[in-house]
Amino acid sequence: MKIVVERVTKTFHDRGGRDVVALGQVDFAVETQEFVALLGPSGCGKSTLLNIIAGLLPASAGRVYFEGEPRPGRAPVTATVFQEFALFPWRTVRANVELGLEELGLPSPERSERTRRYLDMTGLAGFESRYPHQLSGGMRQRVGIARALAVEPAVLLLDEPFSALDAQTRTLMMDELLGIWERTRQTILYVTHNIQEAVFMA
Repeated sequence: MKIVVERVTKTFHDRGGRDVVALGQVDFAVETQEFVALLGPSGCGKSTLLNIIAGLLPASAGRVYFEGEPRPGRAPVTATVFQEFALFPWRTVRANVELGLEELGLPSPERSERTRRYLDMTGLAGFESRYPHQLSGGMRQRVGIARALAVEPAVLLLDEPFSALDAQTRTLMMDELLGIWERTRQTILYVTHNIQEAVFMA
C-alpha cells in the first residue's frame, strides 16, 4: 500500500498565542512495498509527521492518503511502534500483544498462534506471563514491536523503535525487521535521527 503525503503543514500555538510551524508543506510518497527511512535531527518534526500519517494528529493543511488494495474486513491500514513504551501495566506481555487482535475480533486460537509467532520473533518467548514492570526497557519496546506486527498492517510506521535497546539487541532487531520486510514486503516508514541506522535499514 502506497503512502502519499501532499503539502502537509502542522502549526501549533504556544502559550503566548504565537504560531509555531512544525511542518511546512511537506510532499513525498512511499511506494508500495518500499522501506523508507525519514532521517533528521531531534525536534525537526519527524514524529509529528508520523503521527499525522497514523491518523493520531490532524494536519493543519494538506492531506495524507493511501493507495492500494482495500484491506479485508477490519484489518488495519497502519500500526505504529512509538519511542515510548505504550503498554498497559495491568496486562501481561501476552495480553498486551493480543490487544489489537482482540479489537479485530479474531478468534482465540488465531490470536494465540499470532501472539506466539511474534513473541518468538522478537525474543520474548518465555516472558508471556510477565507484566511490563517486570521487564527491562528494551524488552518493553520489544512487546510494542510484537504488538504492531501481530495485527499485520498494510503499512508499518516506526518512530525510532530501537532507541531504547542495547547495541547488540538493536542489531539483532534491525536484522529481524529487515527479514520480516523481505518476507512480507509490507510498506514501512521508519523514523530515525541515526544516519548509520537509516543507511542500513533503508
